[in-house]
This record gives sequence, C-alpha cells and structure tokens, in this order.
Amino acid sequence: MSKRGRGGSAGNKFRMSLGLPVAATVNCADNTGAKNLYIISVKGIKGRLNRLPSACVGDMVMATVKKGKPDLRKKVLPAVIVRQRKPWRRKDGVFMYFEDNAGVIVNPKGEMKGSAITGPIGKECADLWPRIASAANAIMKLICAHDLISGTHSKFSLSDCLQGREGNDREETLSFLGIAVRVVVVDIGPLGN
Repeated sequence: MSKRGRGGSAGNKFRMSLGLPVAATVNCADNTGAKNLYIISVKGIKGRLNRLPSACVGDMVMATVKKGKPDLRKKVLPAVIVRQRKPWRRKDGVFMYFEDNAGVIVNPKGEMKGSAITGPIGKECADLWPRIASAANAIMKLICAHDLISGTHSKFSLSDCLQGREGNDREETLSFLGIAVRVVVVDIGPLGN
C-alpha cells in the first residue's frame, strides 16, 4: 500500500508507476475554463535528494494554469491527476495507459471546481476521490481481452478471459469518449485466488 498522504481522499491505493514529475504540463479535463495545468509539487511526497517528486493517477498535486481563463491563471491551485500516458500494472496483471495526461482542479477537500469531466478517468482515481467519480463520464475498471475482442464490456473475471490462452501477451486499443486507452494483458501464470 502507498504511504503517501492525500488530503480529502478515501482509502489507500497500491503503488503505481509514477508518470508525471514536477514541471510536467497536463491537460485540464474539467469545464472550469483552464486548458492545461503545470505541476509544481505533489502532495504527500517526503522526498529524497535529487529525486523529482512525481505523481500518478489519483494523486493530488499543486498546479498552476498556463493557458485558460485569466481569473484562473497565476494562482496555485490543487488538482487531482485522472489520466496518465505512462503504463502501470494493476494487481490482476493488466497494464493500462491512456492517450493523454490529464487532471482536474479541486479544492483542498477533493471537491471539483468544475461540474463535468471530459474523457474517462482511472479506477484508482475514482476509488480515492468520490466527488470526482460522480462527475466522470466513464471509469476505466477491469477490462479483459475477451471483452475487447468481442466488443462487450460485461463483468467477466480475468481468469475466464485468459482460460486456454496463457503464454502470450495481448495488447488491444479501446476508445472511450474519444480517448484511446491501451490495455495489455500479460501472461500471469495460473490464476487461483
């Protein structure tokens, strides 16, 4: 479990690949009028000498607006990362990544400043931030190769989808609301939980 603190979030999340260091610019995925966000710090990072603090899906960051409405620019605002391009591995063996990096502007309690989110958000973010999850159009939960190939997004378990297909990795593209999501299912051996 992660030891990094997040104000206003509910629960813990597993460790993920950190894809957004300080000084990264991400798209703003809400309807506040901001076009992009420039990350200046990551909440809950204790740090190590010469290591840049980095964020991933579900992390709260302090950011400034570089392009957008004049009343939002030149201010330090809290934001939550909802999508990242760097692949991360979920505990079930699925590697996920999004088409772009994106975040939403929030208040320190985690309540959104805007009222809508464009594009999907990661399940890790939705589990931690209930206010963001309620405003999201789509949440990327477990998607397995069988669902991608057949076009149905029903609730199959990963063991059902991988039965008889062990030994090879598969990579599929899925499009949610205009945002392409790459999903990689790797060979994780026999499933028995």
